[in-house]
Amino acid sequence: MKLYADYMKERENIEVLYTDECFLSYKLLDEETAFVFDIYSKPSVRGDGKMLELGKDFISKVKKQNVKVIYGNTVTTTNGWRNSDRLLKKFGFIFSGKDPDDNVVNNYFLKI
Repeated sequence: MKLYADYMKERENIEVLYTDECFLSYKLLDEETAFVFDIYSKPSVRGDGKMLELGKDFISKVKKQNVKVIYGNTVTTTNGWRNSDRLLKKFGFIFSGKDPDDNVVNNYFLKI
């Protein structure tokens, strides 16, 4: 996972928080805004709280960096999008509507 995290940082300036079981990728868009790109956990640990804990660690980390708003989305044409949808809501994200340019994208935000 470290190799993937290093690759994403070098290629896209995307940060990856990870454990052996799950990861969350994000980017700081500016001094007060972050965007979550991907969240993933191994099927064997889904529902046991590991991803929720990683999400809480992420929110705490960016809050210390003065981030005020985090954005994220789910894409309804991808496998497992409902799991991601539920997880974002567990993190406290609020559904803000469908993407006006792409009806399969659900947009979310979290003010911290």
